[in-house]
Amino acid sequence: MTLKGLLALLAQRPEYQRLIEQLQRAQGMPALTGITEAARPYVIATLAATLKQPLLIVASDEAQAHQLTDTLKLFLPNPSDIFFLPDRDALPYERLIGDALTVQQRMQTLIAMVERERTPIVCCSGHALTQPVIPPQELSTSLFKLEPGQEVDLGTILEQLYNLGYQPVAEVEEPGQFSHRGGIVDLFPPTFTRPVRIEFFGDEVESLRTFDQETQRSLNPIDFCIVGPAREALPIRGPEAAHELALLDSSLLHRDAEERWKHDLE
Repeated sequence: MTLKGLLALLAQRPEYQRLIEQLQRAQGMPALTGITEAARPYVIATLAATLKQPLLIVASDEAQAHQLTDTLKLFLPNPSDIFFLPDRDALPYERLIGDALTVQQRMQTLIAMVERERTPIVCCSGHALTQPVIPPQELSTSLFKLEPGQEVDLGTILEQLYNLGYQPVAEVEEPGQFSHRGGIVDLFPPTFTRPVRIEFFGDEVESLRTFDQETQRSLNPIDFCIVGPAREALPIRGPEAAHELALLDSSLLHRDAEERWKHDLE
């Protein structure tokens, strides 16, 4: 179901046209009052269709942000440009591994925000804004594109995947993994719903296909693949972080805590 035909009705209203004029004159977004909660997605979608620029929509909590994301996809013609930025599963300093789906959604959103040709609409909670993310410039420079016919060095690709945090495995099943056998590299970028199989002929990318992680069978050919970090913390920052942490005095820690601290540094 799509509701995009309703956008033109609101865009023709004099009140809405005055709002757009005010937006064009103002440096920021003016306060929008008198809009019921049910009508907010309708107004936001119309603004997005009119302005054609990236938008950040902040909801009161994660559940509302997720619901708003789903509703906006009904109104706008390009649902793939609408993203939900979930809160991190683990708080800072917690020894928890993030859920794979959460990591995937966050990386999809962050990468879309630094791609120049994209005009994403991002929905998130206020809490998500308090959580530090990978610097935009660092994320942007880490991206690389693969497409059939491209000349690349296989060894360089494998090194890049390792440096971007991809885990080498025998068979790729989850986002953030890669495998290599002969002239074939399988990888699961967080921006894809299915993993990608890259077939090489020498140093040339011969084909790109998605594949089923359950059966490991190739599926549909794709024109290109944008590869970005597997997660928000790049492994290349590890030595720098370890050096800074090693300068801290751990002698006042409890013996068990100090041993765990030293183990983490290693």
